[in-house]
Amino acid sequence: MLLQRSLTRRYLRKATRHTSTLAHPQPTSSSQVHNDLHSFHDHARSTNLSSTSTVHVGTSYEYLCAHTLPRLGFKNIVRTGGRSDRGIDLLGHWQIPASQFSASLTRSIPVIVQCKALSRKPGPELIRELEGALSDPPVGWRGEETVGVLCAKRVATAGVRDAVRRCGRGVVWVMVEDLDEGLDAVQGEGQGVDGERVCNVRERRGGRVKQILWNKRVREMVGESVGAGVKYLPEVRGRVVETEICLMVDGVVWLPEAGGGGDGERG
Repeated sequence: MLLQRSLTRRYLRKATRHTSTLAHPQPTSSSQVHNDLHSFHDHARSTNLSSTSTVHVGTSYEYLCAHTLPRLGFKNIVRTGGRSDRGIDLLGHWQIPASQFSASLTRSIPVIVQCKALSRKPGPELIRELEGALSDPPVGWRGEETVGVLCAKRVATAGVRDAVRRCGRGVVWVMVEDLDEGLDAVQGEGQGVDGERVCNVRERRGGRVKQILWNKRVREMVGESVGAGVKYLPEVRGRVVETEICLMVDGVVWLPEAGGGGDGERG
């Protein structure tokens, strides 16, 4: 435990110096025709891309993850997937306060992200692929302090958990549930004002974090004060109270959208 705390303090001092003196490189989007889920779906409709194609399913999930991960403190997430993506779908940084009571002291960890829109159970080979991607990231994301994040639609199996634990690099598993899976955004056309043709679009709910876990190497980076918890959502469907996994700092729910300090709920 003493060694663990010593390693954490050493990393915090190093990370604080790094973030206060160096500007992080900004990732560049791989596409000039779409940059989020909405614009991609517009592009897919204009090019008659089937919603069941692997390109549509994979790209949609990448944008869904890019939109969902900021709830866990991930910043400047940009989709970089493409023919020469080196197995990397998203790039960005993970910014976490060192303490709930000193939000100005923030650790910024470079991250590469792989998104797996798989319907089958995930296996440990996914972690090995992620570790391989960590060995050849783009300039600005090279180094032992870069963390690999794997987003998937399914809960981590025992094999995945063991692979995460054994991995020598810092890795994070995030289950991002697609609440709109199978939903065709365009249900048809209707009559608008002054005879204008409009699309009847069902409300989209987006993604939800259902699980997050990381290994010892990441624990050394983020510190003992950071953990995972559950927050209750104001949205209630029927009689089911819905929840989402969130980060906790010093035992308090941390909400990065709201600045991450002061108004959290104690778990």
